[in-house]
Amino acid sequence: MARLITFGDSYTQGTGLSEDMLGPKLDKASPIAWPQLTADLLGIKCVNKGLGGISCKMIAYMVSKFDFLPSDIVVIMWPDRARWCVLPDSRDVEQDKIHHITPREIDLMPQATAFYNNLYSDRDVNFMFDAWSTYADTICKSQACRVIHTVCDAGGMMPGYRKINPRVEWVHGFKESEDDRLDSALDGHWGPIAHQDLSKRLSEYIALTEVSLRT
Repeated sequence: MARLITFGDSYTQGTGLSEDMLGPKLDKASPIAWPQLTADLLGIKCVNKGLGGISCKMIAYMVSKFDFLPSDIVVIMWPDRARWCVLPDSRDVEQDKIHHITPREIDLMPQATAFYNNLYSDRDVNFMFDAWSTYADTICKSQACRVIHTVCDAGGMMPGYRKINPRVEWVHGFKESEDDRLDSALDGHWGPIAHQDLSKRLSEYIALTEVSLRT
């Protein structure tokens, strides 16, 4: 049976959609986030690997360690490409409490201050996103999986990401245009209606393209 396998950050995990999905560290995915809703509309099982605060690098690592099936449909919702982390030596990296630093923490954390002031450049970040997204795409396709890429569109991100890596299959995330107005969840993430709208559009896209691929 086909499965929908999703990777991403808090927008994929469903942070803020209900009282039990609030907080910086969560160990579960919301049943009303777009991955489960999309899988329900397609009539397939959902495996939601979204983790709040995750980086593109960590997503690529998780994809490389996942046991895919040939019939899986994979959707990767890429987070802010400026996030950064270092993978620890522990074998069970996914379960470790890895801290991903972001530009917003540049005045709050010594690690962020050192990295973004001394090591960060847009050219490097863009190159690494191209590398991570191409790597994840290749891993999925090597296991005969369908893989689709998207972003949360928190700030009109889609055109930039698509320009960096035009070689993979992209579909619009929560916003089809920068002018789209979306409802908010309890903590400011996109709300239930936004997740419902995305799941409907994404399921229709997957169903349509799956038919075209078979004909």
